[in-house]
Amino acid sequence: MGDESSFDADDAWALLDEAVCVTWVRAETEDVIRAFNGEHADLDQGRLTSVADQLALRLTAEPEPVFLLRLQGEWIIVLEPHSNLGANDEVLLDASGSGEALNLTWDVNMHGQVSFASDSVIAFAFDPAAMGAGDEDLDDARQWSRSLGIDDEDWRASWKAAAFALAQGVTGIEIDDTWMDQVWVPIRIRAARPQRQGAVRLPYPDMRELLTRAPQIRDIVDHPGHKQLPKMLRMLVALALSTADARTPLTESALAAIETKPPEPEVERLVQRLQSLAEEYSRQAAAAGVAPTRADDLHRKRKALLAGAAALGPDPLTAFPEVVSLTGTVRLRRDNDDYLSLEVLNICYLHISRNMAST
Repeated sequence: MGDESSFDADDAWALLDEAVCVTWVRAETEDVIRAFNGEHADLDQGRLTSVADQLALRLTAEPEPVFLLRLQGEWIIVLEPHSNLGANDEVLLDASGSGEALNLTWDVNMHGQVSFASDSVIAFAFDPAAMGAGDEDLDDARQWSRSLGIDDEDWRASWKAAAFALAQGVTGIEIDDTWMDQVWVPIRIRAARPQRQGAVRLPYPDMRELLTRAPQIRDIVDHPGHKQLPKMLRMLVALALSTADARTPLTESALAAIETKPPEPEVERLVQRLQSLAEEYSRQAAAAGVAPTRADDLHRKRKALLAGAAALGPDPLTAFPEVVSLTGTVRLRRDNDDYLSLEVLNICYLHISRNMAST
């Protein structure tokens, strides 16, 4: 495929098998174009292209950032030759509104995702390659898949083919050779997507249900802003310390300092003490004769203490990603609200950081 002029439909199908991002949306065309940050004026230009023509542009140094749009029945199909905006929960929800949207995405490394939005929430999101295994977390997704005629054996035989079959089951639209015809409208993608203002939108039902049990997180979701970041950091560090069974008078002082921000010398002393204790746990874990389970416990305590030290940094916006990462490695419980709280707080952080960057 070194010669762009020889690029044909077979080459295009081969590239789609390697990497794809395609979204089916049942909603208003204007809403879909806006969600994908497209130039609406391009819809009226009368230009048409094919998937093969656009994928051939991958052979050029810098293909124009566009997505391809096609109206078929009551569905709008968006195929992204050079991007994966549709895999973003915010984009999928903005595009679907109160309607429906299904996105299939995978890359050359076989990292895939299927997401289905309905009635303003992400109803299902899963790795299609895992659907043929026995992971209990995917039972609801498998049941939904079976209701559309795609059973577990279909996923085991070819998860890519099964994913396209699922799309046909949802939309009633066959993925056929007409995809290679001149039936797609190229829509240019604008440089910057407008950021969502106001309250944080949580994409998943279980996240929204959490708010009924967690009033502090609800307040953050309803009133996001830079001033909420210290509280968010304290909540994450408290989760890490409790999970690692590492709460002590020292860590209680650190938790209080994350929000109150005492004088800098006091903060520095707290950070040094947390780091020293973390190093001690590391030495104990590396000592001869330490049982693996004990070493694992010590490493979890070490990471929880390091999360506390990071949260005491001068800039909460900069500290947040490191604290999230360290808290995640402590292995929060998933049979209660701990891990779900981390996910929601991280979504709040992303909302706050994007809006701060845009202003």
